[in-house]
Order: sequence, then structure tokens, then C-alpha cells
Amino acid sequence: MQYRINERVVNGALAEILTESANLSLVSEATASGTGGAAPDFLIRPHYSQNRSVAIEAKVGTSTVQRNAAIADAQQRLADTPNVYAAIALCYPDHIANAHDHSEMIQELERSRLHFVEVTESGPVGEWHKGFALDLATAIIYAGEGIAQSLANSLNNAIELAMRSLSDVNRQLIAEALELPGKPLMVAGKQAVNEYGNPMYDYSNAAKIGCLMLLNGIMMQSRLVESGVFAKRGIKVPTPEACMADDTPQIPFIEAWKTIREIDYHPIYDAALQTLLSLSDPWSVKRVLTALYDGASRVVSNVAEIRSDLAGRIYHRLLDTARFDGSFYTSTPAAILLARLALTSDLIDWSDPEKIIKLRICDPACGTGTLLMAAAQVCRERHLVTNGNGSTDELMHLHMVEDVLNGMDINLSAVHLAASMLTLANPNVDFNRMGIYRVRFGVERNKGANGSKSWLGSLEMLQGIDSRLQFPDHERSDGEPAYPDLRNLCDVVIMNPPFTRDSLRHDQLSSEDQSEMKKAEAKLLNEHPDGKAVHRSTASTMFNLLGDYLAKDESAVLARVMPATEGVGTSAQPMRKLLNQKWHIETVITSHDPRRIFFSEDTSITETLMVARRREDKSPQEPTKFINLARNPGTAFEALGLAKAIEEDDLINWGITQWNPATAMSDGDWLPMLFYDPSLTSAVRMLRDGLSGTLKKLGDIAQIGPDDLTKAQAFSRTSSRQPENMMALWYHKSEKRTAMRAEPDQMITARRGKEHIAQRWWDRRSNLLIANRLYPVRNATPIVFLDTPVIGSAWMPVTPNDCEGLDKHQIMKAWCVWGNSSAGLVSFIGISQRKLTYPEFSMVGLRSLPFPDPETNPDAIAALAEVYDNLRDSTLLPLPQANECDARLAIDTAVANALGNDFDDIHSWRRLIAIEPNVCQKPATMDG
Repeated sequence: MQYRINERVVNGALAEILTESANLSLVSEATASGTGGAAPDFLIRPHYSQNRSVAIEAKVGTSTVQRNAAIADAQQRLADTPNVYAAIALCYPDHIANAHDHSEMIQELERSRLHFVEVTESGPVGEWHKGFALDLATAIIYAGEGIAQSLANSLNNAIELAMRSLSDVNRQLIAEALELPGKPLMVAGKQAVNEYGNPMYDYSNAAKIGCLMLLNGIMMQSRLVESGVFAKRGIKVPTPEACMADDTPQIPFIEAWKTIREIDYHPIYDAALQTLLSLSDPWSVKRVLTALYDGASRVVSNVAEIRSDLAGRIYHRLLDTARFDGSFYTSTPAAILLARLALTSDLIDWSDPEKIIKLRICDPACGTGTLLMAAAQVCRERHLVTNGNGSTDELMHLHMVEDVLNGMDINLSAVHLAASMLTLANPNVDFNRMGIYRVRFGVERNKGANGSKSWLGSLEMLQGIDSRLQFPDHERSDGEPAYPDLRNLCDVVIMNPPFTRDSLRHDQLSSEDQSEMKKAEAKLLNEHPDGKAVHRSTASTMFNLLGDYLAKDESAVLARVMPATEGVGTSAQPMRKLLNQKWHIETVITSHDPRRIFFSEDTSITETLMVARRREDKSPQEPTKFINLARNPGTAFEALGLAKAIEEDDLINWGITQWNPATAMSDGDWLPMLFYDPSLTSAVRMLRDGLSGTLKKLGDIAQIGPDDLTKAQAFSRTSSRQPENMMALWYHKSEKRTAMRAEPDQMITARRGKEHIAQRWWDRRSNLLIANRLYPVRNATPIVFLDTPVIGSAWMPVTPNDCEGLDKHQIMKAWCVWGNSSAGLVSFIGISQRKLTYPEFSMVGLRSLPFPDPETNPDAIAALAEVYDNLRDSTLLPLPQANECDARLAIDTAVANALGNDFDDIHSWRRLIAIEPNVCQKPATMDG
């Protein structure tokens, strides 16, 4: 096709828009030496302080052929163009080049959506995006997925090689220096002991983290020397290369790092020195430093280019304490998405640097600083694309690190990495002004008149106690308070707080210390005016109180990653109500992408992103936007596309929006996050309303449980018949539970000393058992009937209350039919907790399930009981095949006939249940 306007002319016009409107620095094609005369279409430096560029290869036309050609050219640029660290393939819609004249072409270019995607050596990064020129500018600023992954791999390889060079003794010394636990060595299910009977531990993970501390020290030393920081002060510090030339490099590194530490940079070099000083055996130490130096040499020239939390990407792959302290690492895409939704385009005047540096952004559980890094990047991007002065970029980063960002964490090594990554981009940061702190956590003995003090990390602030620590032996020299007060001063509180349950998060402490920590938490909550809203089995909701404490009273933003349980769990409902009173919960995002149901890299439970804005007393109640993702972004580039789609209310390629009314939010009802399809949300709401008395909560018409006793502690399974002749339905195996009628599958006996507890359980046995967890993709029956009354392990006994004129067996049979109908199934999914692809059901949730009331529906009960007798042994297919199951069709038809017109939609529910992503574990398709 012959275009009226040459592609090169369109490129020139776009380059002008990017440089003038978005303040990006265009590198002339003449400087692209080494390309054999075939220069890239664009070379752009997103950061004025950078030496390397992003290459853009453009084509006219958006066909598959043109897209593939642009991708191929972009990949070639990565391979053959010097100083290119990222590449973007770009396609112009045909009509831009078909404009009648240059003026019309400029107009079309400014108002048309361009097609673009980041490209690595292995291909495109995610899907193609459509956006305006400024959207392309934003993508250029964030580009670098390929180099980020490459550098992370280099770091991983260097650390792994260094760790293998360490003896077991040195690994343990590192763990002790960094206060990191070892992993118990297990043999035949028991912890191994040495010849003296002492327990044995594996300190490999702690050693890897120590190696990462050393590697960061080497990288920072190189950056500081290169930037001339020491030369300006008249101080001589050798390069890492010079240190490595020594026969025993440990000694010159120690001397160099002590010199650096005397100048500043305590957050980095305290931990690095502790690690290096802990090591013995100079020969193995030299091998360690050699491996780390080689890795640092490959990385240090690139790390400042991409402004990415590289250390964080690998830190939590190494750290083995997450299951204890809940230190889950927020993925880079989730961090960028959350930060961009929190720091909206209308939050401040982003073109004014003075307004930006007056912001206060805090993460009270910052870990390696991933969310703080993302917040800094979003602030910078907002500034650049709103006619900001790009020449202030380096100064802006200094102010972000020194004045805007505040972070706290209990892990010394995590804080070290946060400080490192925030500093590598600009070594001129004044650490006297950096707001990154370690906070005290654990029991401090021999402290004061009471003999001990239990420190709760940053939560101490809720008691007016500041637990922030300066790094060892470091005092501020600028005359400012050591710990600037943050109460009611933060514009944005952004966090992914620990959410490990109480039974685990103190397990790294002694039993005595655990008891004292739990007492300290209880005291804090008992004395706090909102403490009653906190469910005390997890620390996560406590951080909502802390966020409220830190945030300004007006115009503040609270943004956080949270487990789905906090959005749907009954125990967290008081906290949801409290949040709604103080904040307008603006957006809740839940991933229904079965491939990635989480937003943290080291967990498998369903997670949610929440963004809330401080509620003004007189502001009207507004609905909340619930976004359910069919596709969870896996890269920063994709996260930008999703953020833009949310801003424009155009989620057609990402998922579905459901609006939750203010009345529901006031009740703590976040039901829309459970269902991808809004029709199922409506169905559950209708069923919960009771359909004018037809349905009642199961707990009001039956006994379930009991829930105050632990079956596993009361019974043992046995293969031989015992005198008490106890039988149970122990398992919920998909291949066996395929019909409404079930049979016992396990003989059990009371444990010695637990006979009284076992008897109380046995006295509650029933013919009707309801599942306390369900694997929707395989399981077919959430409720079953047995001819013999039993108890269960994955099952809870259900016994109807007395109802005149109806036999309890008849009621139980009818309820079994109801529970396996689409109405029952959607109700079960509506009480899901924890991992939505494999939900668990709390006792409170089970008791809230809507079931037909025998007293108001005796005829319906009789009819459904008859259906049970007819279909009890019919095969029920797993839920993803519900719409193909003849037995379920018959069950749904019977429910509709027995209970009336309110259930006319039950057949559509069956179809929608089958294709729900959390049920079928397949991504939702946009066409339904």
C-alpha cells in the first residue's frame, strides 16, 4: 500500500511529541554507532542521568505481519545496538500515514491510539497495548523487563556460587550476625541432632542472604567511587577491583567499607560489614568474594538504568522466614499497579516539583522496599508526563529518598536491601535524611523494672512508642530528631503487611517469648479504641489501625495488599466495617486468573489490592468499584496497561467491574470479590435475603459441629474394628464422592486420654455431613447423606432442629438435594475463604448458608426428599462439568418446581458456575 506520508516523517513527529510533551531525551540517530548505517527508528533516554537508551522500532499498519516485523526489528536492536537496555515495538494505525497533509498527520498522531509492546530477546512482554503518545511515554519510562530479569538471574547465580563456597560453620556465623533463623534438618519426620544431642539446622538460606548483603556492598562501593562522591570529599576509597587484587581481599574490603561507613551509608554497610566480619577461613572467603565481585561487575553498570527492586526479586526466594513473620514480597507488577492507583493524576499538581517533595509516603512493613520503589517511580512518571522539567530527574530522586519515602521493617537484611536499592540509582543520597528504619521486634530481656520488654515492630506506634532503630552506632549529625514523627502526616500509606496466622508468626521465638508477645499484642488491642475490630489470629488487620494512625486526617490514601480472607472472612467483618467508617474504599481488585491468584511472589493464597481515600465526615456514601481480573499482569509493562484501563473504565481485555452499594460496604459485605460473574453475586445476595422466608440460615434451623473441639486430637484412624465401633467419613476424595449418598470410609477410635472429647464428638454424629473445604475443579458433592450416622474429618455433621410433622431424615435428604443444586453450590462458593480456587469454609460461614426452612416449606421438603430417593446414587459430575450433568439438571429442575418462581434462573446459575475461573481453573474468556 502506498502511504501519502513517509514512515520516517511520522517517526519524527512522534519523537517531537515525546520530547516536548513528555520531557524524554531523544538520542539522535547519528549517535547510534555500530549499527552499520541502519539506525533504530528512535533511541530515547527516559532518565537524564542515564547513559543507556530504549530503542523503538516502528511500522505503519497494525496487521499481524507489521506487528511481527516491528518485534523482529526491536529484537535485533537489543542484539546489535550499543547502550540499548530495552526495546519497544510500535505500530501506527494506517490512517495516520494516510493523512492529507503534515498538519492533519500531527492531529491524528495526537488523538489516535498507537499499538506497542516491550520486546526482549525471547519475544514480546505480554500483550500488545493501545494508548496515546503519553501512554507510550509512560511505557518507555517503565521499560526494562528483559534486563531486570537478566540481572536478577546474574545476581542469583553469583549468590548461589558464593554460598556453595562457604563452610557450614561460616553459614551459621552469617545467620547469627544477621539474626536469621536456620531451617531444622529433618530425618524421617524428626529434627536431626548431633552427637551431643543438640538439634541441627541448615543455614544455607541465611548464608545466601549474607552473600546478597556482600554483593550489595560491592555494587554500592563501585557506584560511589564511579560517581566521584569520595573524590569531592578528598577521601581515597579503592575500587572493588583494587580490593580483589589483594591476596586476602576480605581485609581491604573491610577497611574500605569502614571508611565509607564513617562518611555515611550506614543502612548498607552495617549489615554488609557484620556479614564480612563474621567470616573465617580467608581462602573460602576469597572464593566467595570472587564469585560476588564477578556478579556485581556484570550488574552494577546496568542496575541504575531500570530503577527496579532487583534485590527484592531474589530476596524472598532466599528468605525462609516468610511463613513465620509474613514477610511476603510484593511482585513488581502488583507494586506498580497499586502505587499508580494510589498516586492518581489528580492527587497533586505533578508538574510542580515543590508539591511532589512535600508528599509523605510511608510503608510501615516495607521489606526490601518494593512498594516504595514503585511509588517513587510513579511520582517520577507523573512528573515527566505532566510537562515537568525532566532535567530535575536526579534531584527529584534525591528528594524522594531523603524527604518523601518512609519505610520500616523488622528484618535487618530486608531494610539493608531497601536502602541499597533506593540508593543505587543515586549514590549522592544523604543517609542522615533517609527515612528507612529497622524496628524492634521480639522480647528484650533485663529491660527496666519489669525485667523485659516485648517489641511489636512498627505497631508500637499505636501505643505512642517509637520502635524505630537507627543502624548500630549511628547518630544523626544534622540536628534533626532521630525519629521524625509521622502521626497524621502521611499523604499515602502503602503496604503489604504480614498476614501469617498467630499460630505461626511467633514460632521463631521461644515458647516463653511467644507468650509475652501475644500478651503484648492483646494489651495493645485492649487499650486501643478500635482494637475490638481486629481479629487476633493475624497481624494483618492491626496494620489497618496503623495506617489510620499514620495517614493525614484529610485527603490521605490507604493502599494495601491483603489476603482475600480479610475481604470475605466473617472474622474480619468488624474491621471491614471500621475501614468503611473512616475511609471511602474506592477500589478492590481480586485476581480470578487461576494462573496467578496472588499479588505476592511467595504465596499461593488468593490476594486482593485495596485503595481507599480518607472519608470526610460530611461526604456522601459512595459505592465501591470491585474489579475481578481475568488476567493478572505478570510484568510492569502489563501492569501499566491495566492501570490505564482502570483509569479509563475500560476493562474489556482485563476483567469485569462490579459496583458494590454503600449500604453493603457499611455492613462489611464485600461479596463481589468472590465471583467473576456479576450474575452469581446477585444470586447469592438474593438467596441470602431469604426469599421472603423461604430460606433461613442453616445455623438457625440446625445444629452444626461442634466447633469447639478438635477431631484430629480426639480420634485416631484404625484398620481394625474397635469395641466402640466408630465409623467416619474421613476423606473428600473426588473419585469416591460422586453421588449424594455416601458410605463411611474409615474406622476410628478415641485417643487415650481424649475419650471424653471423642465421646462429645461422637454424640453429635449425623446422617448429613457438610464439607468444610471444597476443591471445585474436582469435587462434586459439598454435602452428602449417609444411611448410618457418622462424623467426619473434612466434613461437619448437620442435625435439623425438631420440626413438627416432618421426619429429620426427610429434612436431611431434602437438604442434601438443595446443597447439591446450583442454588446450594453458589451459596457454598459465596462463603469461600483463603484460597478461592480451593476454598475453606468457617463454621460461621457454614451456619450462614441459606437452606429451605422446613416449617414454612413442608411440601417442598417432602418433594425434595423424594428426589433424593430417586437420584441418590446418580453420578454427579465435578462442578466444571455441571452444565453437562443430567443429574444436576434434574436436581435444579426439582428445586425450581418445589420452591417456585424465585428459582427461574437456577439453570443459568449452573452454566455460570461451570465457567467461573475459580471453579474450572481456566482463565475467563471475554466472550463469556
